[in-house]
Amino acid sequence: MKTIVYHLETADRHDEDARALRWDGSEAGADAIRRLRAAGAFKPVAFLTVETLEEAFARTQNVTGSWAAAERANPENAIEDGDRRSTSVGDLIKTVDGWYMVDRIGFTPVEIPILAK
Repeated sequence: MKTIVYHLETADRHDEDARALRWDGSEAGADAIRRLRAAGAFKPVAFLTVETLEEAFARTQNVTGSWAAAERANPENAIEDGDRRSTSVGDLIKTVDGWYMVDRIGFTPVEIPILAK
């Protein structure tokens, strides 16, 4: 499946919205995601073809070196220039089935109208 991995990039990952960023279906969580997305805080960093969300997560980890440099070698992937941090809690993955937030364990589907675009 085609996926786009988005990293949350704010000046301070501990700012008020980033701290509130936990998709639990609450309006507060939805508002935090809307504000961060409107502010351009979620940056697309990888366009991957994978079988599962877990594979997208695993392929965007800096384990033995830069995952971005390794993925650039695959012509079917489009990766932003430069080194990237590992995908972590609070980041988003978009698939044809919808949006998913990387959670402490696994992935949580995120259903927010503003993310449909």
